Amino acid sequence: MFDLQPFMHEVLKKKINCLAVTVRQNNEILNKFSWNDAYTRDRCNVNSISKSVTSLAVGIAQQEGLLNINDRVIDYFPEDVPDPMPRYLDELTIRDLLTMTAGYAKNTLPRPARDLLEDPNWVKYIFSQEIVYQPGTFFVYDNGCTFLCSKIIEKRSGQTLLNYLKPRLFTPLGIMNPQWFTSPLGTSLGCSGLHLDTKELTEIGQVCLDGGLWKGQQLV
Repeated sequence: MFDLQPFMHEVLKKKINCLAVTVRQNNEILNKFSWNDAYTRDRCNVNSISKSVTSLAVGIAQQEGLLNINDRVIDYFPEDVPDPMPRYLDELTIRDLLTMTAGYAKNTLPRPARDLLEDPNWVKYIFSQEIVYQPGTFFVYDNGCTFLCSKIIEKRSGQTLLNYLKPRLFTPLGIMNPQWFTSPLGTSLGCSGLHLDTKELTEIGQVCLDGGLWKGQQLV
C-alpha cells in the first residue's frame, strides 16, 4: 500500500485546497484518500480536465476520418461566418484550437459570462470576435477553442461529444452514463462540465500513459 500520509500532511500544512487523491501505478490503484467522501463516492465537475478528454476525442475523430487537425475551422461552419469576415478567421485551423493559439486576445467563453450571452449560437459569437494574433503564433487560454472542437465533432458525427465518446472511450473504461454540461443549443461544452470521480480520472490518465491502449484495445 502506497503511503499517502506525507502527502496529506503537506496538503494540510500548506493549506492546499485538495479535494481528493488517487494514486495509480502499473494499472493498479495503490491508495486513495478524500478530504470529503463525496469526491471519491460521487462524480463532480472536473472543469478544465474536460479539455483533455475533448482533445482525445479529436484524435479519435481524426483516426476515423471525420476530420483533420489541419482543416480550416470555418469550413465546418460556413453559415456562421460573419460578413465581412474578421481578419485571420479564414486561417484558423483545428490544430490552432487544440494548442489554444487561435489568435484571440482573451478567453472568448469565460464563465459565467458565456451563460449570459443573448445569442445561443456560440459558434457565431466566437467567429464575431476580433482575432488579434495570427493563428498558431500566440497562446491565450480560451474555452472557446475547446468548445469549437466539441462542435466540430458534433457536426461531423451527428451526435454530441458525450455520445460520440461513450462507445469509444467511456464504456470501454467502465465509465457508465457520465454527465457533461451543454451549451444552450445542447452541445457538450468540451471545455468544462464533464463529471467524473477520481478513479475514473485515473483510468483516462492510464490510457494516455499507455499510448491510447486499454486492456489490449487501442482506444485512441
